[in-house]
Amino acid sequence: YWLSISGQPSLKNDEVHWDGVALDITQRKNHEKKMWQQAHIDAITQLNNRSSFNKTLSKLCSSETEKAFSLLFFDLDNFKHINDRYGHHIGDQVLISFSQQLIEAFSHLEMSFLARVGGDEFCVIARHKIELTKQAESLLTKLSLPLEVQGIKLYIQVSVGLANYPENGHSAESILHKADIAMYSSKDAGGHQLRQ
Repeated sequence: YWLSISGQPSLKNDEVHWDGVALDITQRKNHEKKMWQQAHIDAITQLNNRSSFNKTLSKLCSSETEKAFSLLFFDLDNFKHINDRYGHHIGDQVLISFSQQLIEAFSHLEMSFLARVGGDEFCVIARHKIELTKQAESLLTKLSLPLEVQGIKLYIQVSVGLANYPENGHSAESILHKADIAMYSSKDAGGHQLRQ
């Protein structure tokens, strides 16, 4: 429940009174919240979206302190096959399940930022490369087990690329490009592995 209150004090019969108006702005605030979510949050996974990711990555790369961080770029291997064979409703459930696994694996890391940046592409930013790499390897092992979605057993494989700031570049574009190249190197080598 939101109220907007405006007014001013007045003097009546040697007593101070407050004259004003209170407006219920709950509907406006709810609309603002919905608009913010549409601009920053992916509707399917509830992770940050590409726009939010780009802003965060650019801000980190333009920081005057130049603190190191690492970026993981994930691409679900053969995701199109899942959509084509089982339908988009199953594909969406796979995206949701994978995003939940990302949250479990990475959200506790220092400065973690998780985003869905494309149809089957996800990025994770965190401060420490060693912890990030360890969690990525653990996630790859966990994904070796089948995922059950509405009674269908699916094996999800993921190609993962890693880039590090500032050693792999000083701009958001160069860091993302390096992670993308590493991810395609993983895919070319058979997928379901981490490359840098």
